[in-house]
Amino acid sequence: AKLVMIVKSHPKREVQEMAVAAIASILAAAQDEVKPYAEELLSVLKILMEQVGDSELKLRARATECVGVLAVMLGKTVFERVAEGFMQLALAGMQSQFPELREYTFGFFANMAEVFGADFVPMLETVIPLAIESLSLKDHEVVTASGDLGMDGDDTEDSDAGEAKLQRVRTDLLDEKAAAAHMLGSVAGAVGGGFASWVERCVAALENAADYMHPDVRTNVHGAFGAMLTVCHQALGSPVWQPGFMKHTGPPNHPEQGVFLLPMEVRRHNNTALVHHLNTIHAERDKEVVAKAVDTLAETMELLGPESICVNADDLCDELSSLLRGKAPCQTYEDSDDEDGDEDHDYVLMEAVMDLVVAFAKVAGPEFMPAFEHMLKSILKYTRPGNDSKDRVMAIGTIAEVVKALQVEEACLPFVDRLFPVVSAGLLDGDHEVRRNAAFCAGVLCLRAPSKMVQHYPTLLQKIAPLFNDQNVEVVDNCCGAISNMITTSIQNVPIAEVLPGFLSKLPLKSDQEEIPTVCSALLVLIDSGSPVLGPHLQKMTEVLFSSLLANPAQLKEPMLGLVVQGAKKVMAAAPEAAQAASAAFGPCLLYTSPSPRDS
Repeated sequence: AKLVMIVKSHPKREVQEMAVAAIASILAAAQDEVKPYAEELLSVLKILMEQVGDSELKLRARATECVGVLAVMLGKTVFERVAEGFMQLALAGMQSQFPELREYTFGFFANMAEVFGADFVPMLETVIPLAIESLSLKDHEVVTASGDLGMDGDDTEDSDAGEAKLQRVRTDLLDEKAAAAHMLGSVAGAVGGGFASWVERCVAALENAADYMHPDVRTNVHGAFGAMLTVCHQALGSPVWQPGFMKHTGPPNHPEQGVFLLPMEVRRHNNTALVHHLNTIHAERDKEVVAKAVDTLAETMELLGPESICVNADDLCDELSSLLRGKAPCQTYEDSDDEDGDEDHDYVLMEAVMDLVVAFAKVAGPEFMPAFEHMLKSILKYTRPGNDSKDRVMAIGTIAEVVKALQVEEACLPFVDRLFPVVSAGLLDGDHEVRRNAAFCAGVLCLRAPSKMVQHYPTLLQKIAPLFNDQNVEVVDNCCGAISNMITTSIQNVPIAEVLPGFLSKLPLKSDQEEIPTVCSALLVLIDSGSPVLGPHLQKMTEVLFSSLLANPAQLKEPMLGLVVQGAKKVMAAAPEAAQAASAAFGPCLLYTSPSPRDS
């Protein structure tokens, strides 16, 4: 309320600008707590957006930003009654030649698309050309002068005639261009398939701006490329992909046998974006730009599958190896202006790199084994005890996801001897996030390479047992998942009588619902084993199965869903008293009828 009063009545324009900016920050943080003030805020901000004097343009820009943030907070139902008026004021602001107002107006349009989603489509023909125009604006000129120029420039070159060429840059347009690129990506992401008719023109504009001198523009261009491909995927559809490159590239010396399934338009735009992503990784000096290129490429690969990268898989492998070794240009270039934030940039970059490694493994499947061999040594260096705990969390999580993506035991066996010591140490780590990922990785190794992991079961069980008392529930849940995979893949190597009481005491899972199918698989194996040691535990096992059926959101799908019901019914037949006691709280689950094999 005090800030609103300052905006209304303070005589100094600079103070009003700071107050509006502060309101925008409060709106983003306070959310629903600001709703009682929304009506008054909108009234004041509308007045500010109606100002036309040159001295009010900066305040008008801040007000435009603030309205966009407020609209997102209020939502479509509340804001749509005033949306038309504010859209007209924003469009009027775009007629200004004041770059800061145009910059914040692009942010406002992005907010409007977020609020209205597909209903924003009718506005595309008005707002998208504005962003394309901004991206194409020339913001520099070359001036030729004789003798002493009497001014500083970005690039001066003496000619034979004693003249000098000076490149003058309108730096006030840099932020406008960055905002325009960001708006294209944001609006495309919010509108979805309804944006499809604009993809061609937007990709062309983004491609022209991809090498722009300012890193913020280059960063936002990469993000917008990803949004354009998502729109194409939504509008044109793409087949459900299966991992592996060979079917797309064809066998060696016979590329003509490769099969391409993505729609032609998707392939074409993907190729455009891919060239810029890879070129950026290869040559860009700014870590944030590279991180965005890497992040966008990972998202695109997981969306479109192996066909999106198959032709350039070797190039990507080389670039990732360079990044993992710290030898990419963005890692070797010394920027004296960014020393304070370098550590944060390093982590953001490497987190994106690790995500791309995982995406690469997912789309390649077992074919990723040679690439993982090439990268593993560099990834393992992040697991050292002397590294920051964030590094260990990141690296162990990456290793687990890659092993999971390798799918078959033959592809995983060569790595077990090098990975088990890392997992073993991680289970004893002082950081609970490291312990959590180490437990997950242990379970994945047991699932993917059981023949080699059985020799490590005694060590794993010894180190996991104390973790059932870990204060962090995510650690406990992942330990349950690891034990489950040990039982599922090699029950004969698990001392069931010793393990079962502690294992069952931590079920149902408290946090990591994605491990529910893993736990259910283990319980079904135990039930099928008919072991006499199960007797005292059948009620608890049945309760866990019933609770798994009721999990929200649902985690069990066919055929596992039907198998769980059949497992519960098997307990009912073998131990009716235990099953009856368990069903007291979960009786409605028993009404579920599993579909027959011919129906599923």
